[in-house]
Amino acid sequence: VRIMRFISRMKNIYFRICEKKYGKNKIRYIYHAQRDSDVLIVIFLGFSGAGMPARYNYMRTLSDVKTNKLFILDDFGYQNRGGYYLVDRDGTYNGTIIHEISDLIAKFAKNRKIITTGSSKGGSAALLYGILCGAHIIVSGAPQYYIGNYLNCDLHLEILRGIYGSSGQNAVDALNKLLPNAIKQMSKTRSKVYIHCSKNEHTYKEHVEAMVRDLRQNGYSVDLDKEYSYTDHQDVAKYFPHYLLKVLFKEL
Repeated sequence: VRIMRFISRMKNIYFRICEKKYGKNKIRYIYHAQRDSDVLIVIFLGFSGAGMPARYNYMRTLSDVKTNKLFILDDFGYQNRGGYYLVDRDGTYNGTIIHEISDLIAKFAKNRKIITTGSSKGGSAALLYGILCGAHIIVSGAPQYYIGNYLNCDLHLEILRGIYGSSGQNAVDALNKLLPNAIKQMSKTRSKVYIHCSKNEHTYKEHVEAMVRDLRQNGYSVDLDKEYSYTDHQDVAKYFPHYLLKVLFKEL
């Protein structure tokens, strides 16, 4: 127990030293520079457990990857657990947050090859911001495509309200259209999209199939790896790190 407390204390000290804030919304981020690299990996995070604050993902996974890395925290919305990087600090949906995150990425891009990545909620954000920022590569693990449908359940209704200000059908419809519209409107970006999921997990049938269809219909190159057998969505955190490293080994 003492060792775990010590490790947690050291992490908190590290975050306080390295973490910066950007823009009106005070977006929290950590940037790891690699001077001899012309690649920027942007990492978006998934939901933390109920009642737990938002925390950075895949720092350990990427610790030996020698590129520039930008970890962006999503501590907005209900209980500061995150709002798909769509809601301002004051709770405004479609406010300044999308522009500010795009500007933050551009600040560190500097003509570098951009790779966006994340799993679950982070996978949805990696797709959205990857498309908006013209990322060369997007690596997404078990993402939600129809965000409104995913949040429209007892477990996530407060998160839905925290993003849109309501949990009515208008909120569900608006969030459902977000990623499909981005794919259609920004199809000229032609990002290469890698998607990991399990064909036995509900995300595949409810989200990934339609996402892959729309991406391909709009001219994106898609590599779908669904040959996994896990059934629990949370298990993406166990399998995605290996997949991410495999893709990066191929592309870097």
